[in-house]
Amino acid sequence: MAEYKTGKMDREILCIKSNLLEGLFSGKDFVYNEKINILDKINKRTEYLRRGPLENDSHYRQIIPYTILINGKDVFVYRRSNKVENYSETRLYEKYSLGVGGHTEKTKLKNVENILVNNAIREIKEETSVRINSGKLKLFGYIKLNYDVHKYHLSICYLAQTKSKNVKFRDKEITNGEYLNIDEIIRLSKKVDMEDWSKILLKPLQTLLRK
Repeated sequence: MAEYKTGKMDREILCIKSNLLEGLFSGKDFVYNEKINILDKINKRTEYLRRGPLENDSHYRQIIPYTILINGKDVFVYRRSNKVENYSETRLYEKYSLGVGGHTEKTKLKNVENILVNNAIREIKEETSVRINSGKLKLFGYIKLNYDVHKYHLSICYLAQTKSKNVKFRDKEITNGEYLNIDEIIRLSKKVDMEDWSKILLKPLQTLLRK
């Protein structure tokens, strides 16, 4: 069972009714934004609800921006801490990840894309030394899985080109990380425990970065 820091479950976060996503993924785990702009379809249909009940409510999907940091053709991959006390979400314990992201808390912004971009930039700033402006974020695609904890979440995947490979970590959940080419990451994924969202993105990133 997941454990959380006191207070986080009481915050209102961005979500969408699951039935509003029906038919948009056509049975796929990942869809490219260039194929179907899901944000356009859910704009003004999202809600803010208290996080706690949503953690086990399949009638809703919590909307999570998930940003991949790219330098040239290399992708930033990091390992999460093996110290349980560093976690607000123990289900991510010690896993490898390609994405930086988190829940989207309530804001005065109205347009869902502006809300998510703002949150994505904030998460990158809070977790790393990397600085990204909104013009550097590219909406890449969407992940919707229907098992385990994933059935309560919708991932909005962004790409962010960085100026430097020098990354310092501000979040205790991150222990180490580096930029690797996609072939190195694919080999790594076969040896370590990598987050499902990151594994789903390996093939789309391989297609993108081998062009």
